[in-house]
Amino acid sequence: MGRTIIAASDLHADSASPAVQAAQLQFLRSLVNRTDVPCIVSVGDLWSLALDGSVDTVIRNSHCANVRDVLRQLSESKLVALVDGNHDPYSTMPKSELKRFTDWLAAPKVLFPGAGFNKRFAGLPTAYFMHGSQFDPTTDVWKVITDALRQMVGAKRAEAFARWVVSIYLKWKSGPTPRMVRERDPDAYAQMVSYLHERMWQWTLDKQNGYEICVMGHTHFDECRHKELSNKTYVNCGAFDGNGNTYVEITADGARLVKW
Repeated sequence: MGRTIIAASDLHADSASPAVQAAQLQFLRSLVNRTDVPCIVSVGDLWSLALDGSVDTVIRNSHCANVRDVLRQLSESKLVALVDGNHDPYSTMPKSELKRFTDWLAAPKVLFPGAGFNKRFAGLPTAYFMHGSQFDPTTDVWKVITDALRQMVGAKRAEAFARWVVSIYLKWKSGPTPRMVRERDPDAYAQMVSYLHERMWQWTLDKQNGYEICVMGHTHFDECRHKELSNKTYVNCGAFDGNGNTYVEITADGARLVKW
């Protein structure tokens, strides 16, 4: 049996609906006994440790605790890597908050590779995993605002205010997703998400980039582009947040999007 790398992005486990949370656990638990899977990568935004969330948000959430328990189990037999997302920027979090989180996670075999991750597996294409918020010009603006709020009013009030702003933005109590943006403002979706996918694709094609496959997330919309002559693939995991529930499998044949 050939080997398969699994990559998923944007679960936003702490804010997903109950039905989506159940699907997330089914998906993660299905990987425990897959002997063909040596590596599982979270391509960012597994949960909200920053921006509109906090370490306390995650620690208090029972579903996040269930996800944590499965990650521990997976890491005993597989390589599990949690790449930085803009909502879970492990490598740039204050050390005290990161320690509280990792103490709660209590999974010493789980890797935190920072903004990007790559590991060579014999017989599989070379692949690089990054969240993709690096290509979003709005990310830094939102981070500056929420960081300033945390300093002025504290993490709890800043989180509450950020969630309120998000809900007001589209008058949607559960907070907007890119799918909601597309439905309510298709022009904004077409301009922003298409722009991001194009930037991610161009980065993949860059001659200085030696990877055959580049896996990203952030946009919440799955995408796969392949350039045959240069053997380059850009694949976006989409999101496992109820709006698609897609993830990526990488085998010797390349990358493919899979719907759970």
